[in-house]
Amino acid sequence: MTQSVVIESLLPNPVGIDRDLEEVTIRNDGPGAVDLTGWFLQDAAGRRWPLAQLGSVAAGASGTSVRNGFPLNLNNNGDTVSLIDPRGQIRNQFTYATSQEGVRITTGH
Repeated sequence: MTQSVVIESLLPNPVGIDRDLEEVTIRNDGPGAVDLTGWFLQDAAGRRWPLAQLGSVAAGASGTSVRNGFPLNLNNNGDTVSLIDPRGQIRNQFTYATSQEGVRITTGH
């Protein structure tokens, strides 16, 4: 797995409606900008959350995507989330076991 674009944090249990307010933050640790068009998140059940709305993320920068009803949901009792590039390759992955309402999970990636 290439680690230049990583899942920085997740908010699986926001205060409010999960399907609208869950968040994932993606960080670009690479030397140049990365266009996230065609990239997506995928959960263990195969549901997807596209990241095109983040556009291009500059080197060293992060972008946060809000679920807004996308099929992938971040299960409050744990899940595995994969960051997948346009070629279908897993670029990063994170598994968490539980969540608390309103608390962001930092991946350490």
